Amino acid sequence: MNKLQHPPVHHAAEATLVCHAAGGLDAASRVVVATHLHGCPHCQELARLAEAVGGQLLDEMPPESLSPDALAYALARLDRPAPAAPPLPPAESAALGDIALPPALLPYARRPGGLGRWRWVAPGIRHIRLLPAPGEARDGSTLYLLKLAPGTKVPEHGHGGNEMVCVLAGSYSDRLGRFGPGDLAEADANVEHQPVADAGEDCICLIATTAPLRFHGRAARLLQPVLGF
Repeated sequence: MNKLQHPPVHHAAEATLVCHAAGGLDAASRVVVATHLHGCPHCQELARLAEAVGGQLLDEMPPESLSPDALAYALARLDRPAPAAPPLPPAESAALGDIALPPALLPYARRPGGLGRWRWVAPGIRHIRLLPAPGEARDGSTLYLLKLAPGTKVPEHGHGGNEMVCVLAGSYSDRLGRFGPGDLAEADANVEHQPVADAGEDCICLIATTAPLRFHGRAARLLQPVLGF
């Protein structure tokens, strides 16, 4: 993500941060929240507090007995050299242009082919699907990058589950407000909206959904099986 000129204005809900700290979020939402946390001091502090509370609760739980060789096994693993991370493909962030790659997306950039290529969805709209990958077990969540040309409208839609959006570049506006770099937007089944990319530059977002969106327009509904979100 580009260095933010200002801290994010829109933050993760406290319940979301607690769930993230406890490891309770789905795979796609974890990536979006981690991306927001990377550039948001406010939410970093709340996440640390949630982790501290969770640690205190663990300390107060009754101890469980370990197997007799547990210590030896742990020490043996500590002595092993850490595996080297595979090198990033030369075009690991080509899809994001000059946007610094968020750390949470590094595992996807290290896949063969990197993040992949933008695929046409509709005039002014392109996307890259990151989760689930082909042949990968899925937990019902979907993770993708979405690029909107300036002034482009996303078809009006509702949500079959939860949606999380972290803006990587540019900005968009909808009934929930205006969202710029680093901002996190959360929507549930009660939210209906139509995001519109602001003028000036492409808006690039990282989006997680836990269920298919509910598009209202006939053309958008016909495209949905192709989009996969």
